[in-house]
Amino acid sequence: MKITLNIIGMTCASCATTIERKVAKIDGVSMAHVNLATAKGHFEFDEKKTDTEKIIEAIKSLGYNAEPDNASELADHSDHNEHSHHGGVTKENEIIKYRNRFALCLVFGLPILVMVMGNLFGMQMPKIIEQIISESNLLSQPQLL
Repeated sequence: MKITLNIIGMTCASCATTIERKVAKIDGVSMAHVNLATAKGHFEFDEKKTDTEKIIEAIKSLGYNAEPDNASELADHSDHNEHSHHGGVTKENEIIKYRNRFALCLVFGLPILVMVMGNLFGMQMPKIIEQIISESNLLSQPQLL
């Protein structure tokens, strides 16, 4: 039997290789191929010796999450839109997480960028910032008595 699984949590080629090696060691698995770019694993196995659940458990034991690519591949996972039974984040949640991180970095990074690079584009630094800088420069210079 051939099966395709979505694998969640891979970050590098080593992750894909680790999963391939672990699944290939399962008795009855004749072929294991994991593609990092598509986050999918393609497996071929003998139904008499192993099943999809054992492959998924092997992947989960490595710290990754796996789910069938098609809802029809596992009848007992009828609620495949709710990924709570997989215990991992979905691609949509991952996108939301990175979008929120980007927004946070933009909020704090853009003012710093303007302060540092603003003069190159003819932008004036706010007067309060100029006062703070001039006061700190006065304090850092040695005073002659």
